[in-house]
Amino acid sequence: MNDYYSILDRLIRDEVDKHQKVAIYPFGKFGLQAQDILMRRYGQNCIIIDNGLAKYNPRIIDINKFQEMIDDKKVTIILCTLDITLNNKLREDLIERKLKAEIKNILDTPIEQHDEKIEYFEQLKNLCRVKGVKKHSLMRIGGKNDGAYIMLDDFTDCNIAYSFGIGDNISWDEDMARQGIEIYCYDHTIESIPKTNDKLHFKKIGISEKDYFNDNLLSLATILRSNYHSMKKNFVLKIDIEGAEWGVINSIDLDILSRFSQITFELHGLTDMNRSKEIINVLTKINKTHQSIWVHANNAGRVEQARNIVIPDLLEITYVLKDRYDFEDIEYSCPLDIDEPNLADRFDIRLSDWGMIKMER
Repeated sequence: MNDYYSILDRLIRDEVDKHQKVAIYPFGKFGLQAQDILMRRYGQNCIIIDNGLAKYNPRIIDINKFQEMIDDKKVTIILCTLDITLNNKLREDLIERKLKAEIKNILDTPIEQHDEKIEYFEQLKNLCRVKGVKKHSLMRIGGKNDGAYIMLDDFTDCNIAYSFGIGDNISWDEDMARQGIEIYCYDHTIESIPKTNDKLHFKKIGISEKDYFNDNLLSLATILRSNYHSMKKNFVLKIDIEGAEWGVINSIDLDILSRFSQITFELHGLTDMNRSKEIINVLTKINKTHQSIWVHANNAGRVEQARNIVIPDLLEITYVLKDRYDFEDIEYSCPLDIDEPNLADRFDIRLSDWGMIKMER
């Protein structure tokens, strides 16, 4: 469960440090909590906005009165409701009003500023920049929220997919099976997959950079050989193995990597400077054979910013084989219309200008 007290405290502390006046909107459970933080921890009063309670309490104002009498760039409105429908409605209304006040949101992932990482973040973003694929579109594979990935709408000549890291969510695997593809599911941390069908083939084995037979961990090359797939090509690869992907990908020969027409990952620990050299080397390696066509920030992870570059700690990304497709430079920011936040009770993280063409503002 998210610690919303800590989230509110961080939001409020940032505004107090900037000498901003804080307005709470609306005044429910978490609005009351925000008021308590302001008074007890920072010794400050706040403006309370609530369109319903303003009718009964003269110390509370509605948004119209705020806009007429108080709206100022030295005021920050903090949206304090976890009801995502109401939160989104209030947020859209505030944007339409074109208020001078800043807007912060309890459902937004806090962004930590780390300008000292700018050189690394620039390299990272450039290595993940997205291109469009001519004559093709993107499609969502999997269910709502976490566990789904965006893929290219082309599974021509593809009848085999490898899925590493299953857990309790097989929505991607089931959707891929509906495409007529045989799915080889691997996860050494579970006893079985939640559901079975004729196209899902599970083994309690994990993927690793080399073979550790006693630990049920095998390299990709060994796994392919065990299924008599060493000479086949046009596979699909999905990897979500909680940070072990860097060592695994680094160990895969380019000849084997190029047998996969589509690869989708969840990349972990992107903001960790202790792994920055390894991460850059692995992404550079992937770019030799594949081109990224989709990125999406997982809102379950932390987010950092260096100057104007926002980097999530958890990044979902899909690549396609360069030799198989024709590409075009595009503008790209996310979330896309077909994206969903990984955590349903928080808003998606926005990543701007991740395409090969910078968007005009």
